[in-house]
Amino acid sequence: MVIQKDGKASYEGIEWVVNKGKFNAIIEAEVLKRIREKAEEIGFFSMADSYDNKYVTDLPSVITTLKTRNGFKTIVNRYQGPETLRAFERFIDEQLKKVIWQPKQNDEQR
Repeated sequence: MVIQKDGKASYEGIEWVVNKGKFNAIIEAEVLKRIREKAEEIGFFSMADSYDNKYVTDLPSVITTLKTRNGFKTIVNRYQGPETLRAFERFIDEQLKKVIWQPKQNDEQR
């Protein structure tokens, strides 16, 4: 999922998701503000870049990238990331539950 600063969002579900395919939506400014504030609150930008173990290969990963006026940060969380990061990932999911995703039209369908 990619969310731009103007709220335009795109999502592509490939495997192991409820909604498979490509979708677009508009995310309300207040939702974006809450996500930014929570990131600052938990110290997202000062966390490690990766929580992983090369010997553990059968776990899903969550990759979160945030870009704000204060910086740009990507965190890969696959193995033993801090609970504050996992809670933040759940927080983002919760904030986006009410978003209405519209199927993206393929160029050949237009």
